[in-house]
Amino acid sequence: MTQLSSVKFHLVQRKNERHYFAITGPNRLTLHLYFHSPVVNSIQRTVLRVTIFRGKDDWDENSEIQILEKYELKPGFDKQMKIFWRDSELTFAIGTALLDFAFDKFVSALSADR
Repeated sequence: MTQLSSVKFHLVQRKNERHYFAITGPNRLTLHLYFHSPVVNSIQRTVLRVTIFRGKDDWDENSEIQILEKYELKPGFDKQMKIFWRDSELTFAIGTALLDFAFDKFVSALSADR
């Protein structure tokens, strides 16, 4: 990670999408974390999306966004009523483990892109 000097952290406010952040790396690679909870005081329909993608090339009008990895996690409760996040293949008991996973995937994508 020390050799990746052009990584930028963005917390851009959008009116309807306030619960996300993006980390933009070299060669238009981006890690995007998006949290959406439409129901107040409930986890119903809550979702956390982790997406790693390559943005469009500004100089090529035919280029498109290329999604490299995408995970959509939903919350649940265990027997002790502690929240966890899961999709069809992954489960994370704590948020830190989920973020570690997302950052590791992003670093792997950056390393593979060199």
